[in-house]
Amino acid sequence: MSDSRQPGLLQQTPFVLFWLARLSATTGYHMLAVAIGWKIYELTNSALDLGLVGLIQFVPSVVLTLLIGHAADRYDRRMIVRSAQCIYVVACLMIIGALLTGALTRELLFIVVFMIGCARAFEMPTAHTLASALVPTHMIARAVAAWTTANQTAIICGPALGGLIYMVSPLLVALFCLVFFVTSITLISFVRVKATPVRRDPPTFASVLAGFEYVAPATACWA
Repeated sequence: MSDSRQPGLLQQTPFVLFWLARLSATTGYHMLAVAIGWKIYELTNSALDLGLVGLIQFVPSVVLTLLIGHAADRYDRRMIVRSAQCIYVVACLMIIGALLTGALTRELLFIVVFMIGCARAFEMPTAHTLASALVPTHMIARAVAAWTTANQTAIICGPALGGLIYMVSPLLVALFCLVFFVTSITLISFVRVKATPVRRDPPTFASVLAGFEYVAPATACWA
């Protein structure tokens, strides 16, 4: 009886706001990815350039891996997620401006993809850790399931919606994505997280590689 009276996941307002923000941002991201892919191929008619879009976006997540964890441990995670999504907004504005002026080029789209790749490299892991911090410990499993549902829904609906709108106008896709990203940033601004001690010391080479230093003794004991 006592379990049935406990607040459900929908009563966790910070998590609900962040869930909606995740759904909005991820939908916008996948819509924009479809639009960029189509536009690159339309401009160049090159399968190689289309493949480079994925490569350029993937490289930052590999290169910045160590810095991402360091930043998430030492700075406000909401700020990191909002900052990353602000870069999405800038990317949308660049595409909108280029489409309106007829200045959209292959090189500009590659720059936009690199910007988005860097932002997403910081946003995704930080958002995952922040989501679990917005609910009581006994609700983490349910929160993770809901979080995964939001991501999967956006992954399925985003490209489909982006493709449909692209048939009307690429500019319209960029405008819709801009709205989604601004909505996400606004929702996250209302999310309140229980204060926890945060380390403010500047990053050093040793602190960035701390994870490897921790793993090394554990590995050595099996030798």
